[in-house]
Amino acid sequence: MSCRKAAIAMLTVQLACSEPAPARIYNTCNSNKECYGGSQCDQEHPELCAVCDPTLGMCVHEMPVAPYPVRILVSRLPRGKNLVDRFAFPPEELRAGVHDLRVPQGKRILGKVLGQLGAQTDAPVGPINAEVAFTPRVDETENQRVEAFVTESSRYMDQSDNNLVADLAVDTIYDVRIIPLGRASEFSPPRSLLLDTAVQDPSLSVDSSGLSTLRGVLTDEAGRQVESGTSVRLIDQGSREVVSVTGSVSNEGSFALRALTSVFDSRQYILQINLDRQKPWQTTIELDPTRINPAEEVTVTIPVVPKRVPFKGRIARGDTGVAAELTFTSSFPRPQNTAGDLHDRDWCGTSVPEDNRPKIKACKTTVRTVTDAAGRFAVDLLPGDYTLHVSPGNDPSGPDGAKAALFEKVVIETQPDGGPQQGQDFAVQDNTRYSAYVRNQRGEPLAGVLVRAVALRRVVDLTKVAAINRSAESVTDENGRFELGLDEGYYDLVARAGDGFPWVYVTNLKITASSDNIDVNGFVIPAPVVLQGTVRNAGIEAGNVAIDAYGEVPSIGGKKRLVLLGTAISENEPGRVGHYTLTLPPEIFDVTAPAP
Repeated sequence: MSCRKAAIAMLTVQLACSEPAPARIYNTCNSNKECYGGSQCDQEHPELCAVCDPTLGMCVHEMPVAPYPVRILVSRLPRGKNLVDRFAFPPEELRAGVHDLRVPQGKRILGKVLGQLGAQTDAPVGPINAEVAFTPRVDETENQRVEAFVTESSRYMDQSDNNLVADLAVDTIYDVRIIPLGRASEFSPPRSLLLDTAVQDPSLSVDSSGLSTLRGVLTDEAGRQVESGTSVRLIDQGSREVVSVTGSVSNEGSFALRALTSVFDSRQYILQINLDRQKPWQTTIELDPTRINPAEEVTVTIPVVPKRVPFKGRIARGDTGVAAELTFTSSFPRPQNTAGDLHDRDWCGTSVPEDNRPKIKACKTTVRTVTDAAGRFAVDLLPGDYTLHVSPGNDPSGPDGAKAALFEKVVIETQPDGGPQQGQDFAVQDNTRYSAYVRNQRGEPLAGVLVRAVALRRVVDLTKVAAINRSAESVTDENGRFELGLDEGYYDLVARAGDGFPWVYVTNLKITASSDNIDVNGFVIPAPVVLQGTVRNAGIEAGNVAIDAYGEVPSIGGKKRLVLLGTAISENEPGRVGHYTLTLPPEIFDVTAPAP
């Protein structure tokens, strides 16, 4: 059979071929008579030729090449010597048919993670308990470099010569993050390093004992000692990763922080102080390291933190309250000029040290709470200007769904009588209803199809609330109809039918603040492009392996991104070990593409 190849221009393409297929959720067949279209196709839409492959027992799409680059990722590989946990093949335009997946032999790294075994500066050094994560770097200018992933490395926590074992891909650069665990976290700080398996000797020793200690005293601008137990740490200015041991302020107001000497030498860190022991690191003060000398005791003076203001309000849609999750965030400003009267919400900038004390970079807080069923809430907040993120708690796909909302100027002030600040309502709007029908190629409805709108959280030409839009999902009813409630933002729509059908993928759907409810003609589930073959790991057939297929699609802004288009599990039955079958869509629909 032959069929002229053409691009699918519209999502709602339907065919009228001679042999109808029954409406059902499984794409299976025993002969061509059960396949829609048989050996001939309607000439109006010749791109959707479907024939029956008797070896697969399913209707398949006759397309010689998948119309988009496909990246295959295999995971859950059997553990063993020199076997990589997860492995990704580079994107390529795959022909429908047989593709054996040969995962190459990896490289085993044996080594040690060492650290100090006590709080004393002269404490012995030895193997420590640590979490070690390897994240690959992919140099896009080197197309021959294969990307690999390691989800976890084997770790032996006894006192043997080697307490680190990792099976990695060859010729790959990894970012390695080491986080001491248990008692070791009190004496040894986290650290990061690069590992290149192309040049790295199989023995990797990570010595975290080259440390320096920053000692200091913490007070506030009123000269009062900060509460004992207050946490202090160092974070990297760029990555925001923790780079020191977390210290606690003593009863005398002093603290000590251990970090690698190289961290102090770089001055690329921020001194961070936690202000809320009940909710660690949600309210912090950050100080510039410019005036910090690790060789000398540092005096750190922080602003007087005012009393929190009880704040009461309501989330409502019209006259009806709406249950919701709330997130208040603020980065309190540091006024350039502190002369004259300052408002209480400027507490973070009430003074600037003129001596050699560290300067404050920022005061930040994030407070989360929930409303009751009537949308009422009460929360204690520091004085300041906040951004409020409202995520309605009811099902966004349901008939009563409301859109997520963002309020950028919520002012919290100390009340003259010292009481709560109350009476403010925040209005949310009905979400945009997106509904459609899912049909087979004959135009008959398919029930039980899972349809999901995946939130992309990109703003571009929308308002800032698009950065917090939420995913939603629905299942088609007996008429093949589904309905989704959507926030403002960009989405990918994915329709997943039953076995043997491909997923239908629609990228970059745009919902604006003023979008009316949308009711489209429908999704057509076509026959799939089929890839099959055998997974071999270091030459051995591998069963029970997860195979994920990703397709390249345009991103908002013109770049490419990968989306999951299909999954399979390799077989483990005798005579079929390692065999897999992937059913992929013959087209990915980009709603931002210009019409042909």
